[in-house]
Amino acid sequence: MRSTYLGDPPQDPEKFRMWAIQAFESLKNSTYEDADIATVAQDFTVSSYTELRTLTGAASLADLANAFCTFIDDIKSRGMKR
Repeated sequence: MRSTYLGDPPQDPEKFRMWAIQAFESLKNSTYEDADIATVAQDFTVSSYTELRTLTGAASLADLANAFCTFIDDIKSRGMKR
């Protein structure tokens, strides 16, 4: 399995959209080598975010980025079974 680095999510809505598409594509591609998502998540490094597990219909880009980072850290610390 290869290491995956996503970089910091951009603030611009259109650039964030493209970043998110590329992030999920990168995650999908890295799982071809090892289908265990907990193992794949170990190669992700997330920082400078606020834990967020609840999204509303009016979620901002920052909310989405925070939820995604929280999700990655949850998988890393607890695996698939929470």
